[in-house]
Amino acid sequence: ESWISQAQSMPLEPSSKFGEISGGRDIYPQTDHPLAFEGAPVWDVEDEDDVRIYAAPMSHGVPCVGYVVEEQSRPGRLRNEVVQPIVKRNMQALKEAGFK
Repeated sequence: ESWISQAQSMPLEPSSKFGEISGGRDIYPQTDHPLAFEGAPVWDVEDEDDVRIYAAPMSHGVPCVGYVVEEQSRPGRLRNEVVQPIVKRNMQALKEAGFK
């Protein structure tokens, strides 16, 4: 049985084994998080204006947590001189994939 399925019953209280960082904050698992799956908790690690970071348990041989960094789309300039040669080189494959 995976440790992820047991995550809800694991003690996730603060531990005296780990020191507090001045100005830090506590991050608690959320089993009702919109990204939670099959009862596994998700941690909202950071939520800035343009970046969100989540942590969630990973299915691995030892208990571990994976991170997802999600950035907001930003407007920018597409440099035609860089893109056009790539498109030309891959024109046949793009057409086969349904691009016109």
